[in-house]
Amino acid sequence: MADKEKRTARVSGLSVWRRLLRACLHTPVGFFGSLLFLLLATACTIYAPFRVAALTDLFAEGIAEGVSFASFTEVALSLVALYLLGGVFSMIGRWVISGLSQHVSHHLRYDISKKINRLPASDCEGQGIGDLLSCVINDMDTLGHALHEVLAELLPAMLLFLGSLLMMLLTNWQLALLAMLTASLGGGCMLLLMRVSQKYYHRQQKRLGALNDHVQEVYGGLEAIKAANAECVMRERFCALNASLERGVRRAQLFAGFLSPLMAFCANFSYVAVCVVGALMVLRGTASFGVVVAFMFFVHNFIHPFAEIAKTMQGLQSAAAAGERVFALLGAPELDEDRSKQGFAHLVRGEVEFSHVSYRYPDATHDALCDVSFHVAPGQKVAIVGPSGSGKSTLLSLLSGLYLPREGEVRIDGISTSTLAPGALHRLFAPVFRNAWMFEGSVRENLVYCTEDVGEEEMRAACRAVGIDHFIRTLPRGYDTVMGEEHLFSEGQLQQLEIARALLSRHPMLMLDEATGAIDPRHELAIVKALDHLTRGRTTFVVAHRTATIENADLVIVLKDGRVDAVGTHRELLCENGFYAAMWHARSLPR
Repeated sequence: MADKEKRTARVSGLSVWRRLLRACLHTPVGFFGSLLFLLLATACTIYAPFRVAALTDLFAEGIAEGVSFASFTEVALSLVALYLLGGVFSMIGRWVISGLSQHVSHHLRYDISKKINRLPASDCEGQGIGDLLSCVINDMDTLGHALHEVLAELLPAMLLFLGSLLMMLLTNWQLALLAMLTASLGGGCMLLLMRVSQKYYHRQQKRLGALNDHVQEVYGGLEAIKAANAECVMRERFCALNASLERGVRRAQLFAGFLSPLMAFCANFSYVAVCVVGALMVLRGTASFGVVVAFMFFVHNFIHPFAEIAKTMQGLQSAAAAGERVFALLGAPELDEDRSKQGFAHLVRGEVEFSHVSYRYPDATHDALCDVSFHVAPGQKVAIVGPSGSGKSTLLSLLSGLYLPREGEVRIDGISTSTLAPGALHRLFAPVFRNAWMFEGSVRENLVYCTEDVGEEEMRAACRAVGIDHFIRTLPRGYDTVMGEEHLFSEGQLQQLEIARALLSRHPMLMLDEATGAIDPRHELAIVKALDHLTRGRTTFVVAHRTATIENADLVIVLKDGRVDAVGTHRELLCENGFYAAMWHARSLPR
């Protein structure tokens, strides 16, 4: 975990708000439009105490001489108009802010979606899926709510704070200094508490991500957990993570709970101080009664931003911690998308060469592949064999550009993959992984996934070739059956569907990573024969453990401990009587 954090750029809480401000400025009409309406609402609110002061002085003078009804009506109506206009301007500003915050959140989610597609596969595998989902969903949701809260609540409060401070200084600087002194004490304590508690909010978001990661892991492997009777073990781990999250939340909320009483005390103390000093000034004749009443409104508007921060601090600090994770993800190193990098201007023949290639996984202490070199002629079918952990799947990931070599070079048709744009490289391969992947949609939609102009007969021919067409036609809706509604397909049948999808993709090269591992031997033999016919002329790489697949290969690459042990045809390697021959004669190639 610590190493993973080192690879991710640390983002401070202040940097989070700076980036959010820049994101808001990308929509200048919304941002400055809302700011304009909020300024107008603030101006109405700030000017209203002067009309209150005039009304108060009017009553004070009228105690002895009587109140002029015309003067009273004029001042009262102007006061009502100010409050009505302020409310209308505030409502319009908040409406614009709501659209602005949702627009910024939408673009951030879009940026995250694009970022995940550009991250190296090794980085995605190094981070727990649950933790990544927590960052994309929970943290982004927290950040979006906080952005709306800042723009709709704190921004008007800060404008009111600055306007009230200016009006107080212009009206009576002695009372203004008194209000500033009492408010600064509360503000200083608030900043100190926020600084201390921020680390607890950061831990809270990290522990929430760890808990989500654990829940994702449990539900993903529920059958294995039940089969191993490991419910108690997983429950204990969940309880430990849940208790850790509870402790983090409690500590963070403990500091947040101090703020509201603290700011209430400061506000009340300011009111009392202004009342006492203001009364003395009225008695001495240095201030009118209306000025003191107006100052009570100014003090409320001046203290209000501190109270708003105290009220929303828990959400703001959670948002700062969430924003650190979101922007750290957006700032993570990604695949080189240099647009100057080339694609293939010619029809790809499928010649592949590895030249002294080495690769090491993040946080690993030794290479997964070391000094790997071999050459594959166009159109050859290549079987990659070796014990578990020898680097077979890693080799395919390097070939397809999902991983980047630490040393050496991978060339396709003589062109180094480091000079190819990632998108151009990925379009060369149709992969079939050991764990079949299907999304929720019809069988037809899954088969023609990202492949255009696939005819009905072509699709059914591919399914017949892998032996799944008859089963699909027995379903009530045939090829229009929606996958995911029920467990209609076994693991082996899902692999058959994925092989059919790869055949329909029309990519110049195929990669099959234990693609027939869940298929029975009878269907596997039929699929191998069909693949020999359908992939003729297409370079094919197969991670294989079964004899039927290896015997039909044009070339066999034997990996052992991350190194190439031998390269040759099946018969040549048997004649060498080496490591490959020992595996073959055992009639059970280790996985």
